[in-house]
Amino acid sequence: MKILFSIAALLGCLAVILGAWSSHAGLRILSPEQIALMQKGLRYQMHHALALFAVCWAIAQWPQAATALTVAGGLLVAGVIFFSGSLYLLAFNLFNPGYLTPVGGTLLIAGWLWLAIAVWRG
Repeated sequence: MKILFSIAALLGCLAVILGAWSSHAGLRILSPEQIALMQKGLRYQMHHALALFAVCWAIAQWPQAATALTVAGGLLVAGVIFFSGSLYLLAFNLFNPGYLTPVGGTLLIAGWLWLAIAVWRG
């Protein structure tokens, strides 16, 4: 649980840092379309950082479901990396990782479903 909580905090921190950068310095070097991609990635990253805190809370509430809940948290983390990360790569024109974005979205959906099932069974 400490690892997931720490990852959630780091994802939130990184979202704030990148959000501040894209809203200030980024405006000078990124196009409006690139800023929009950054903002979408940041929204999903922050929402799922908060969701990871909920996973940690659920582990404390239902310790018998800790393993399944940890899997749900891992799926959410992987989803953020693939979904938001691919949007950041696209925004910076590093390469077009368009095939990674739907993988990330699928992982996020799987994480939410796994969370629901784990809590229900827990």
